[in-house]
Amino acid sequence: MRRCYAGFKSLTLALRGKEVLDRNAIESEVVKKDPRTSKKGCSYALTIPCAQRRNCENLFALSAVPYLGITEE
Repeated sequence: MRRCYAGFKSLTLALRGKEVLDRNAIESEVVKKDPRTSKKGCSYALTIPCAQRRNCENLFALSAVPYLGITEE
């Protein structure tokens, strides 16, 4: 099964994003990504269900949690 990753510039931002998703019953997990393989240089990401991608984007925007983008792998 493919997973989606929401990239963040820091661990602090990734944890803020996780809190937002937790409050909205969306499963997520903070993971450390290899910055060399990340297209945007982020080293932390949240794994999220790809079916919830749009919901996560909207929640991050509404909660003012800056993220670098969401990719599918």
